[in-house]
Amino acid sequence: MTQDFEAEYYRKREAAERDLAASASDAGISRIHLQMADMYADKAEQAAPPRLAAVAPH
Repeated sequence: MTQDFEAEYYRKREAAERDLAASASDAGISRIHLQMADMYADKAEQAAPPRLAAVAPH
């Protein structure tokens, strides 16, 4: 799995978990989905290729 593909997969899973959290009728289940979404967000950040910082011209 490439880094871009892996990061995109985790971003999609994060969005799906947030949707499930929003539609859950039980607050406890909603909390679990939000925790899973946060986990996927962390994984997406770790999987994303490093970004180069912009440097202002002199």
